[in-house]
Amino acid sequence: MKSFKHFAEEDNPRIPRKKGQPANSKKHSDLYTDENPKGTIHGLGFKDVETARKSVKKIENSGKKHAHKIQAAVAMEQRAREMGKTEEAAVYRQYIDKMKKKTKEMNKESLWDNIRKKKERIKRGSGEKMRKKGEKGAPTQDQIDRAKSEDTGGIGFQAKGYMEYHPKNNAKFRKLTPNQ
Repeated sequence: MKSFKHFAEEDNPRIPRKKGQPANSKKHSDLYTDENPKGTIHGLGFKDVETARKSVKKIENSGKKHAHKIQAAVAMEQRAREMGKTEEAAVYRQYIDKMKKKTKEMNKESLWDNIRKKKERIKRGSGEKMRKKGEKGAPTQDQIDRAKSEDTGGIGFQAKGYMEYHPKNNAKFRKLTPNQ
């Protein structure tokens, strides 16, 4: 029979960080290394189900961002599962699934809502700038087209009464739909 150490190393070899390699490099992995101690949520554990539940409460009340909370829960779930503590891992998994639902709710805002909010922040002096077309991080044409069809229920951009050019004098006018 193999010892735990040999078993774990053969199935999932640790890729240690090499000298001079950046701390957050994707080219190494370690489930137990804390590369950013400033962001650590202290006091998490999985020795029993009660400890796991208390740890989930600590994660919830940590004041960290949404993504950070999910990362912490995923790491703890993986650690518990690796140690064969399936009930404790299930506590973390339940929290992760709850957070997935919250993520979906957060992502329901449309592209147009995000653009409007950014323009408002810029007006208030945030120092941000609107990205130019084709720049990294700017919406692609495909994303814009998808947002247009989602906003109008899939029937095109004019359906919600957006600005158009008049065919005779080229002046802008608002095309209204029967519901407006």
